[in-house]
Amino acid sequence: MDSHRYRSKLGRTARSSALFVTLALVASACGSDGEEVGQVSVTSTSPATTAETEPPTTEAEAQATAETSNPPTTAAATTSEAPHPVPGEPLDFGPQAGVPLRVIGVKYDDVLNFRADPSPAAEILATGEPLAPDFDLSTMGEAWNAPGGAWWKVKVLGAEAWANQKFLGMIGDRADVFDEVGADLGVLKFESVESAALAVAATRSSEAPPSDVVLVGEPHTVESGIGSAVVDVVGLGDDAVKGLRMWIDVDVVFEADSTEDVQFVVLTGVEAAPICSRGLSGGLCL
Repeated sequence: MDSHRYRSKLGRTARSSALFVTLALVASACGSDGEEVGQVSVTSTSPATTAETEPPTTEAEAQATAETSNPPTTAAATTSEAPHPVPGEPLDFGPQAGVPLRVIGVKYDDVLNFRADPSPAAEILATGEPLAPDFDLSTMGEAWNAPGGAWWKVKVLGAEAWANQKFLGMIGDRADVFDEVGADLGVLKFESVESAALAVAATRSSEAPPSDVVLVGEPHTVESGIGSAVVDVVGLGDDAVKGLRMWIDVDVVFEADSTEDVQFVVLTGVEAAPICSRGLSGGLCL
């Protein structure tokens, strides 16, 4: 093309953004957004003193508490002997104790709160971003059916906490699904990285029940002419498979004399991994 500069490069880009996990007393804070990794500290905490009418402090929890309870139909939780400070009842559903977990279905500019009790009004003990390849987050084998939804008890860097189970899962093995997705799409050219990622997610979304499609990795481009994004498709109507995590790669064509203004992108790669509710075996959901 005479009037445009074509910059492209095949290949994958690093898709992991850093996890920001902060353990501390948070009477006056609710966690940080963004992609920078913060220092981690562990501090002994006292019982939550936040009023039960306090609104949720993250977009993720606001969405979760607005919904009715829908616990995963999985076997396994043990319950505390002491009376629970939050209304509800124990659940015999959830992964066994010690299963590694990941944050799912949380947008790249948001965080998931880990709290002292299974309630959006409880004290925040830690926060976590959705993309973090290695960090100490695992189940403790307890589940609680609170009025706003089901929560799992977890261990985060050695500290015990609770989080809404809708935003927790296990990530299975990644597989190349470019050929299948390309055939479903029928087109590989899109206006932007984000539009390409959402189109890819739509090929795997469920209409009944409707899936949540969340960009967990920020769509971005680089001067060399490539771009990437990560998207979670959560809610597939399966008690073992919560959804899919999908990694999208594109080649980028910039406007003439620009390394920022995108003219269009071409889909070059798609990988997907199952998001599991109960556990993993051989990279597949149990």
